[in-house]
Amino acid sequence: MTAGAVVEAALRAGIPYVDVAAEIEANVDTFAHFAERALAAGTVVVPAMAFYGGLGDLLVTTAMGNWTSADEVHVAYGLSSWYPTDGTLASGVVSAQRRGGALSAHLTLHAPADTRG
Repeated sequence: MTAGAVVEAALRAGIPYVDVAAEIEANVDTFAHFAERALAAGTVVVPAMAFYGGLGDLLVTTAMGNWTSADEVHVAYGLSSWYPTDGTLASGVVSAQRRGGALSAHLTLHAPADTRG
C-alpha cells in the first residue's frame, strides 16, 4: 500500500490528504494509523472519498441536520446489483483472504475527550 507514505508526506507538509481508495483494509489501516496524528496536526486525512466515502459523508451531514458534532457514526450500504471490474474482483479475493472470509472489516473511531466539549 502506498497510502502510508503519502499520508506521512502530507502530515509533514501540513496539508490535507484525500484519496479514492475503495479497499476496506486500506481505509481501516489509514484511519487506525493516522487519525490521531492528523487531529494533533490540525489537518485532515480522508481515505475513501470516492463514491461510497463521499456518499456516506453527504448522508451523515444531511442526517445530522443542525447538529454540530456527533460522538460516533455508523454507515452501511447494500447493493441490489453491481458489475465489478476484473481489478475489483481480484482485490475482493485478496480482501476476503485478509479478513479470513469475514464479509466486512469494522473500525470505530472516537473523538478524543478534549474535543467533545
